[in-house]
Amino acid sequence: VLKRRNIGWQYKLKHRVLNAGLIFFVWLSACAVVLLFSWPVVLLSGMVLSAAALKTACGTLGNMYLFYEEVECDNRRKLRLAKFFLSLNLDGSVPKQGKRGAKRPRLFFKKSRNIFKARTVQNGLKEIFFKVMLRHPDYKRQLMQMIGIFTALIMVGPIWMKAGALLVFAFAYRSLLSVHFDKV
Repeated sequence: VLKRRNIGWQYKLKHRVLNAGLIFFVWLSACAVVLLFSWPVVLLSGMVLSAAALKTACGTLGNMYLFYEEVECDNRRKLRLAKFFLSLNLDGSVPKQGKRGAKRPRLFFKKSRNIFKARTVQNGLKEIFFKVMLRHPDYKRQLMQMIGIFTALIMVGPIWMKAGALLVFAFAYRSLLSVHFDKV
């Protein structure tokens, strides 16, 4: 009786494995038939994906070379109005490097202290910028000239010109300060 039960169990297992193999073979054959008749679709989708990947790669490589052009265009945009108003100044100059090291101020700012309590890189840059703008005579003269020109234009000009002059002054003053900040 035990042998019959064991033989029946092995027989059932054998048929189950064969049925699973048959189902797998039918499924694999169906996939082969689908691929055989749909190869143009597979080929076309592969070509489209390859073209998209190639275009994306070329676009990325092209953008690497545009970085320096963007920086140059940004500098030209910043200097556009500042150059115009500084061209009105006949003796305007770029500050020259002295032969000596940094000299100590004689009258003002002898014991200069930190402006900001928190010591961070951003606060350090702002502090240096403020101190250079207050101490350097060429920077002060250029800024005062620009303020004087626009103040006279606002006081003397007609009403419709005052608002435009104020807007142009704000933009030109900001661009000049950004140029000076980049120098510092």
